[in-house]
Amino acid sequence: LKFIAVGIFINIVVAILQLSYAKKVGISGALPFTITSGLFANENHLSSLVFAFIPLLAYLCLVRTRHTFLYITLAAVVVGFLFAVGSRAGMAIASSLSVLSFCWFYRKNVSPLLMGLALVLWLAALFGIVLWLGYDSAIEQDLRHVFLTNTLKAISDHWLLGSGLGTFTMIYPAYQPHTDI
Repeated sequence: LKFIAVGIFINIVVAILQLSYAKKVGISGALPFTITSGLFANENHLSSLVFAFIPLLAYLCLVRTRHTFLYITLAAVVVGFLFAVGSRAGMAIASSLSVLSFCWFYRKNVSPLLMGLALVLWLAALFGIVLWLGYDSAIEQDLRHVFLTNTLKAISDHWLLGSGLGTFTMIYPAYQPHTDI
């Protein structure tokens, strides 16, 4: 856990330095790819590392050390950091996972009904924030629905064993209509 915490801390420090510049900063030459978010190629990879640590953080703060306020503070900082990074999936998953982890590990004579109510209220608040920020405007320009449709067609043809490692560049173009290129 200490190794993971140090790795996340280093990534957050590098990402904060990158976010502090007025323009998008990339570090090239250190790794085989251009580093654009923390020590990762994009903000989604960084977000995955950070939100995967949230249940471990909840366990450490709420079960092992019994510091509820520390967990709430650190979870708010992590979620705020992911909002600054800009990964939509990271924002939603980290926000929900923070509350879910709190409900899961917080065991001070609180009824499961009350914890469930807290989770439902949090998810409603998250949904309200998404509506308030206008998720449609950002996703309309996105081609994720096209990629999903094409990928599902490929999965239906290769569902049992897949198409093989490293064959994406050969297989995917067969499922991509020429109008999508």
